[in-house]
Amino acid sequence: SLDACRYQLENERPIQGQQLVCATPPSDEIR
Repeated sequence: SLDACRYQLENERPIQGQQLVCATPPSDEIR
């Protein structure tokens, strides 16, 4: 879970906040 959040943060950069991205991480992108 943490890895996914970090990956998204570095790749997409959430506008609203990290919590939003962590709450709904794209399975398609991570896998």
